[in-house]
Amino acid sequence: MSRTIQAEIKCWVCGKYSEQRILVSISRFGAPDLDLRPPEMERSAKKYTIQECPHCGYVAIDISRKTTISKDWLKNTKYLLCDNRFFKSEFAKKFYKNYLTNSIIGNIESAYCAVLNAAWECDDVGDVDNAFYCRKKALEEIDKLIASSGKEIFVVVKADLLRRTDQFEILIEEYKEKVFSEEMFNKVIAFQIDKARAQDAHRYTVANVN
Repeated sequence: MSRTIQAEIKCWVCGKYSEQRILVSISRFGAPDLDLRPPEMERSAKKYTIQECPHCGYVAIDISRKTTISKDWLKNTKYLLCDNRFFKSEFAKKFYKNYLTNSIIGNIESAYCAVLNAAWECDDVGDVDNAFYCRKKALEEIDKLIASSGKEIFVVVKADLLRRTDQFEILIEEYKEKVFSEEMFNKVIAFQIDKARAQDAHRYTVANVN
């Protein structure tokens, strides 16, 4: 099971205290999605990994950690209005703001994780347009991660992002001749290509790959 506690946290940006819920233990049962979204119960607990200062509006995984983000930056329209996107989920909105702050300070992996979490929260409330939009943003960030790290896992996950954003032909062309060091990665890509050929953009888990 997952367990949270309430704690008084001091915001690094404004220096004021607020009560935040902190995730202290977590459980998972089952297979992750092909974009690595964890199974339950961790899936439902993800929303408790993000904090928002009620005084200045700063959003982060931990608002007490040192950052170069300023109070003035948090007042800009881009941040306040989430790039003029109306999110049905407040948690999706928080994750998107976290994506914006990480983008501005150049933390690529955190920006990627934040905007993908935003997409997942949109999925849960049926916010289809914003889920699609956030996955497109995640694609931009994962391309940067692939270029900077060269890690195969990011290349594999990118295929799911392409398929979930209806970019079937691009997926097929980009991956048809790729060979990975791990056999499971090769199986996942073969599965992704089959689904792309069927123009299937639905959610699948690792358990669906044979």
